[in-house]
Amino acid sequence: MDCNGVFVFAPKKKLKLLTFFWAMMTTCFAFPLESPWTHFGLRPLGMGNAFVAVADDYNALFYNPAGLARLTDWSGELINPGVDVSKNTIAFAKQVRSLQGSSSQNLSNVLTVYKEESGKSNHASFFLTPYFVAPNWGMGLGLTLGADFVLHSNVNIDFRGGTDIILPIAVAGSFVNKKLSLGVATKLVSFDGINDNLSIETLSAVASKGSKATETLQELVRTGVGVGVDVGLLFTPVPTMRPTLGMSVLDVGGTTYRLLKISSLQTSPPKNRPPAVNMGVSLMPIEGEYGYVLFAADVDCVNRPTHYSQKLNLGMEIGLGSILKLQTGLMAGYATGGIQIDLKLLKIRFATYAVDRGPVVGLDKDLVDRRYVIQVNLLI
Repeated sequence: MDCNGVFVFAPKKKLKLLTFFWAMMTTCFAFPLESPWTHFGLRPLGMGNAFVAVADDYNALFYNPAGLARLTDWSGELINPGVDVSKNTIAFAKQVRSLQGSSSQNLSNVLTVYKEESGKSNHASFFLTPYFVAPNWGMGLGLTLGADFVLHSNVNIDFRGGTDIILPIAVAGSFVNKKLSLGVATKLVSFDGINDNLSIETLSAVASKGSKATETLQELVRTGVGVGVDVGLLFTPVPTMRPTLGMSVLDVGGTTYRLLKISSLQTSPPKNRPPAVNMGVSLMPIEGEYGYVLFAADVDCVNRPTHYSQKLNLGMEIGLGSILKLQTGLMAGYATGGIQIDLKLLKIRFATYAVDRGPVVGLDKDLVDRRYVIQVNLLI
């Protein structure tokens, strides 16, 4: 490293560096989003993630378990894979492909790509959400394999990647002439992966063989399981236009991860999940035989010391019969949108939203991560 903090490599090391850098980039996509939510739903995301006071489908398992008390029929899905990828990551992948097709694959080209992508937030994941819900109870599984990473100009990477699992089992009931609904969910949560800042020395050590690579992995890998509790409330004082107040507390008292021994590595458990208090309101001014219009607003993580610009979500949904739902909204000030098509043997969901990694929304455009999500359910 020179006196300006820039790494300088001898020419004979170029090929080795390029091979390692290429391997690092192509494996980054194999790993999930760290957020106040243990699992995102596409319909809520399309509505700006304003769903605490709506919670009228299986997403209640992850947003507000009280919503299960207001279901009128059962529903379930078994095979519903989805992909979530950001605009920055798509551009990054194109840059990588351009390097692969170039006859001049050298250190200069690699560092040029690195410089262009430095500071930008990236995200990619694959997920499954099988579930079964019925009036007053339900269970589901949120399985996510993905990664979030930011390349920095001083040749280090903020990286969180691995496998996230959440398995909630919830019950709910209605009281006071069905005006008040209360619910509780017990959930198993698990994480196995890396959540750290990776320097060039760390990456080199991982790429090496022998005891040094093992020791480095032991320091990086976090693996653990925990049991958490979510509680929720919905209150609808009058049936006209269904004005509803919603509240949920996710990870009541905090959820502690315990060390999960799945390999010979002497790993450490992930950081504990702090509780999140979320509040929302919803209103359905139009409801008829052929459709409805629904409005919602949420304030997320009221108890957490995040900037207020990251907390407010607004959403709207238009339902056309039982087949088509259209969503739009604002999630922390950024536009969202979605569409849901429900056929007998096929369900398609699409949503777009944005995440701002800055401490304050709008601080730096490179910290804004516009994402696109699609999920398909077959048969059940």
